Amino acid sequence: MAILAGCASLPGSDYFSDFSWAYKVDVQQGMVVTQEMSAELRPGMTRDQVKFVVGTPLLTDPFNAQRWDYVFRFQPGRGTVEERRFSIYFVNDKLDHTAGDALPTEKEFVASRIALSAQQRRRAKGNDDLDRDDGPSLWQRLVAWFGGNPDNTDRSGTEPPPPPTPPSPQPSAANPAGGRQ
Repeated sequence: MAILAGCASLPGSDYFSDFSWAYKVDVQQGMVVTQEMSAELRPGMTRDQVKFVVGTPLLTDPFNAQRWDYVFRFQPGRGTVEERRFSIYFVNDKLDHTAGDALPTEKEFVASRIALSAQQRRRAKGNDDLDRDDGPSLWQRLVAWFGGNPDNTDRSGTEPPPPPTPPSPQPSAANPAGGRQ
């Protein structure tokens, strides 16, 4: 880290002054609860039936065993954080009611992830220096510097001569056609 800090103090080193060029990981925590899952829940369901429909809760309150909390948080590498809470309440170990934020449908959730992925690809392509054509590559410049031919063509720019052809048989008195005997 000290090396990067030293580079940041050099004049004209804006490249290291902000790390917007660095890859940032998407972080997903919790469970996604969709409208379809919520629609399958019915009052009177047992805890096992609820677990089968929406999965094991992320949080169980040790002081209130009659409430399960499902929290979903998605933090993209770049962009806004998405957070949802969904709670299930039990009375006598039977589902009583649910409460929480508006839930997406499965299609909406998948579409949002696809759109985010496409946005990240566009952003990466726009910021990726490898996609630009700024002339010869580093390899081509090094090969040319050491006297090599970076394009694997003749230095004069002309094609190399074709390989020699084998001599054709000459006609003789014994074989007037000139072919093999």
